[in-house]
Amino acid sequence: MSPSSGNFPIPGDSGGPWFSLDGCCTHVWAKGITHGLYFPNTVYAVFTPVTVATSDMGVTVNQG
Repeated sequence: MSPSSGNFPIPGDSGGPWFSLDGCCTHVWAKGITHGLYFPNTVYAVFTPVTVATSDMGVTVNQG
């Protein structure tokens, strides 16, 4: 099933970044890592928060 509207994960998106920008577009914040999730007739965009990934691996994200 193909989504009819919105932002949906497609094959190849897994592992891609989720991020946000401040109101002035001068700072970028890492939010997570993409995972696609499909149930019959339903597609969800889900992610693992960056805090989970960095905590599990014992690393930090350079934020500037």
